[in-house]
Amino acid sequence: MYKTYTAFCCGINSRIMLKWIKIMKLTIILLIATFLQVSAASYGQKVNLKVKEATLENVLKEIKAQTGFNILYNTNALKDAKLISLDLKNATLDDALKKSFEGQAVTFLIEQKTIIVKKNLQRPGPWK
Repeated sequence: MYKTYTAFCCGINSRIMLKWIKIMKLTIILLIATFLQVSAASYGQKVNLKVKEATLENVLKEIKAQTGFNILYNTNALKDAKLISLDLKNATLDDALKKSFEGQAVTFLIEQKTIIVKKNLQRPGPWK
């Protein structure tokens, strides 16, 4: 019995166990880093938009088709919106929305997987 105890705790088997524990720790660290990277990539959605003299409503529908984000807006608020001409390739969702809403009477807010369009409290244009 003493031989098996000392062989397991102080012999070859203990070195093998320590090696396995180190391998498992390294594997867990790599898996966590991989999952965090996948999570960050899903929020950095890329959008391709090429529209000429399109309404803001049509631009939002195109963004919804490409990203899968839900969009909440009041159609009366979008009636006063200006026509938009954009040519964006591999732009982030936030950049595409900022360019679309530039100089408009409405603004946007992103909450989880939903884009909320609301009236702009500031005046559009150069006055701020």
